[in-house]
Order: sequence, then structure tokens, then C-alpha cells
Amino acid sequence: MLKVVLDIDRDYTFDNALDDLTDYTLEASWNYGGVTKLGYVGTYAEMLPPSRSTIRLVDSTGAFNLKNTSATYHGKLKRGVLVRIQALSVFDLLDSDGDTLVDSDGDTLTDVLQYKQLAEHRIYKVDGTGKLPDGARMITIYAEDPTANWSQQKYIPRLQTNVRIDEIITDTIDDSTLPYPYPLSGAVVDIAIVNESAVEYSSNFIDFNQARTTLDFAGDVEPRDSTVMAHLVQHLTAEGGGRLFWSRDAKMVFHDRYRDFTQTTAIDLTDDDIDEAMGENGAQVANHITVNYAVRELGTPATKIAEATNLPIKVEQGSYRNFRLPFRSFTTDQRIASDTVITPVVGTDVICYNAETSGSVDNDLIAIGVDRIGAREIVFSVNNPSTFGDPRSKDRWIHTLQVRGTPLISYDRQSVVLFDAESIQDNGKYPLELDYAVIDDADFAESLGRYTLKRYATLVDTIGSITMTVHLDNVPDICMMDIGSILHIDSTQENVDEEFVVIGQEWQMIADNSQRSMVTIHVKPLNREPIAVVNKAVVDLVNATVAL
Repeated sequence: MLKVVLDIDRDYTFDNALDDLTDYTLEASWNYGGVTKLGYVGTYAEMLPPSRSTIRLVDSTGAFNLKNTSATYHGKLKRGVLVRIQALSVFDLLDSDGDTLVDSDGDTLTDVLQYKQLAEHRIYKVDGTGKLPDGARMITIYAEDPTANWSQQKYIPRLQTNVRIDEIITDTIDDSTLPYPYPLSGAVVDIAIVNESAVEYSSNFIDFNQARTTLDFAGDVEPRDSTVMAHLVQHLTAEGGGRLFWSRDAKMVFHDRYRDFTQTTAIDLTDDDIDEAMGENGAQVANHITVNYAVRELGTPATKIAEATNLPIKVEQGSYRNFRLPFRSFTTDQRIASDTVITPVVGTDVICYNAETSGSVDNDLIAIGVDRIGAREIVFSVNNPSTFGDPRSKDRWIHTLQVRGTPLISYDRQSVVLFDAESIQDNGKYPLELDYAVIDDADFAESLGRYTLKRYATLVDTIGSITMTVHLDNVPDICMMDIGSILHIDSTQENVDEEFVVIGQEWQMIADNSQRSMVTIHVKPLNREPIAVVNKAVVDLVNATVAL
């Protein structure tokens, strides 16, 4: 029932004779989703944590001896190689109308076997030190989705205006932050890659809803040396309930905050389908909400927004100097950003002399090369080229080095506070502080706070997760329970009859079909959204008309 395949050739075909590891596989486990500060497995308004997997193989023949250069798989289980985990399922073939198909003899095509993809990850570590009780070598493969390195990868965002949340995510991916399917296989900016196919990021592996939130400004609130993960999470919060994650189909998926209410029920579950259900009682209570936001405004065009402080600087002939200058205000203490930066002009912004402490202006041959204009800084070079026999080729000293642009001025953070006195009296005070620094509008900040308060002020006794045994017949149904899928759970044992949203999964698959394979599906109740959606009944809520 369990199948594991590699892409040893790194060509995304998975057709090498050595790619199929199924006969060696003992078990595979992986996670899909993570824990939020409000207690749910899954996430609101943030990225789901990277999905990771562990695959254990048995090596009775020495094929995976990592130290033996003649071993079959020596040097092939490399970091970055793609690995797919699949499950065998049984289903009936249906046509487009949902009717059962028949073969040429008129027999119904039933019990068709097909593998369903459960995860696609990259190998990041292989451990060959384990031993099984019979003495055979055990190989453990550790793999993860491509977003795992986003928390370490530095990113200089550019300032964007009047931009939706999904557009911010797309811009980040298109900015060569995630080469996929393999490192250096994508169309990386300003880097020529020989004999590698170009990957068009947006068209190949993103599946985004159109976001409900449009920001006046984006990219200006992160600290210097921000990471890709921090940049995305900072802005995803403003969606007020969206989610971004790496799917089992190997795509980046973004759900807007109302997306769950546009879905139909994917599957109905009863006590016969569920082995175990874990309840949650009040794990998500938040009844005192603080929303922080930042007011910004545009300043005067062509204002000085950056300046080098260690002048003069010598630039020898035939060399160049790189500069990374943060934007700052020269008249106030406010932090600034800019999206209308003027490329430094030689003679105005960059002035060179032919001596360190005296002499005359000498800008001959001086050229400026801009590497990156971010929201809060610029990276550029001052070039002093050398041409053989040209008397203008000489050492020079930079005496003036500045950058001009239109500043976006950030003022002190402000906050709105909302609370539910009745919930505090009944349950105690459960504060939640939301840092929506990307929002500069007080009304929208208050709407997000009110929306959050209505979602969590009421204590709910409900199901938090269900555990099911995985077998051939139910794999198709389980695979329909993807992140964001709607389940209708009718459980007499749990006294529950309502709809839930899938927000996380944990899998434990055993290759030996005589042993139990299982999956835990983490869910949240669908009816905790205080909004009115056309043709969708919202139960158990007095106020279902919060504007957002």
C-alpha cells in the first residue's frame, strides 16, 4: 500500500531504474500543518510550518552502504533529491457524469488500483547507522518541503503600494527566493545557468486565491536582514484568516480568509470511520484583543534618504566599492522607506576627488551599478575602471555619497483594544496581541480586532482531531481531506454533528499491510467565522455580520 520513489536523475521524471524504493521501505511518516498560538493545529493568517517526512528503509544486501563506493545507491541519496510518498488506493472508474465505466465486454471497471501522492519533499539528511534486530542495516531518509530554508534565507523586500496579499507572495517567489524543482534549476535573476531548464515560478507551482486584503504599503516594516519567512508572515497576518502552505501536490497554496465558506463538504464521517477523536474545550479562547498598527505617509520627492558616514573612501583604479546604505530621515527620528529611489547620479549624489583631503573634483570614468533597491535600503557599487594608456585612470576618493528618493515616513505604533466583558467574567481574561504593523488604517485594524474577538471570545467544546486507520478502500476519501477541506462529522459517541475544516495532518504509514497505518486529521469547527456568506448557514452565532 505504501510506495516511495526518488528522482535520482534530478530531471523530475522519476523514471530511473533505481528510483523506486518501495521494496526497501519499512515505514514512512510526515506532518502537514503546525500548532498556532491559539492552540489549533494549522494556522490562521500565517504560513503553515514546513512539512517534513521520515522514511526508513531496510538494507539486507548492502545496496545502501553509504561508505562503500561500489554500493548500488552510493552517492545517489543526495541532499536536495526529490522524494515522493504515495499510497495505493482502490476505486471504481467513473465518467464525467459520475456513472461507472465498463470495459469492452460490458463489465464494470471496479477495484481499480492507483497510487495517490501524499507528499513531495527534498532530502536534507540520510542516516545509515541504524540496525534492525536481525542485523540488517536501516537507512533513514529525512526530507522536507522547499519552504524549510525560508527562516534562514535573507531577503531584502522592495516597497510596494496598493498591493494585495497574494500579489506580495507571488512577487517574493518570482524574485528567485525558491528555485524549484532543484536549486539552480530555475530562472535566477542575473545568473546564467548552463544546461538547466528555466522554471517559470508562478505558472508552475503556485495555486493562489485572490486575497481579500489590499495594503497601502508593503515591504517597509521588517527589520534589516529580514528572512523570507518573516517577510511573508508579517504580511499574511493582514489577511485576517488566510493560510499559505506547501501542498501534497507540490504547489504553494494560498487560501483567502473566506475561502473555507465557498467549499462544499468533501466527505461525511461517522463513528464507523473514526478510531479515535480528541476533544478541545476552550483551547482557542481569546477575549481581550490588542491590535497594533503603524501610520505612514509619503514625504517630499527627491529628498535625501541615505548617506555614507565614513567618508572619504578610497577607490583604487580598476576597482569598485560596494555599499549597502539603510534609508533614514535626516530631519526627524522617524523610520523611513521608499519605492521611488533615484539611482545615484555622478556629480550630484556621488562626488569624487583626486586626493583624500584636498585636490579637485575628479569624476572621470566613475560609474554607478545598482544591485538591489529594497524598501528600506539600497545596495549599489561605485566603479572606478582602469583603461590601459588612458590618463584618466587613477585612484580617487569619494567625498560625497548619498541617495535621494520619496520617503515613506513611519510614525509611532498605535493600538486599538477590544474585549468581551461577558466572556472575561465567565472564563477569565485571555489576552491576544496582534502585531499588524503592515496596516496603517485605524478602521481596518479595529475591524480585524473585532473579527478576531467574535471568533474566539466564546468558549467551544468541540473536536480537535480524529484518528483513522488507513487501508486500501479509504485512501481516496482520506486524500480528499486536504488542508482546507470541509468534513461533516456525525458522531454519536462524541455528540457532534457539524462541519469542520481540515487544518493539519500527521501520517504514519507501515509498508507491512498486516500492521496498522494511521492518519490523524486536525480540524477546526467551520461555524466559528462571524461573517455572513451567501447561501451558507452560520450556526450558533448571534452576530454573523462582522464587516471585514
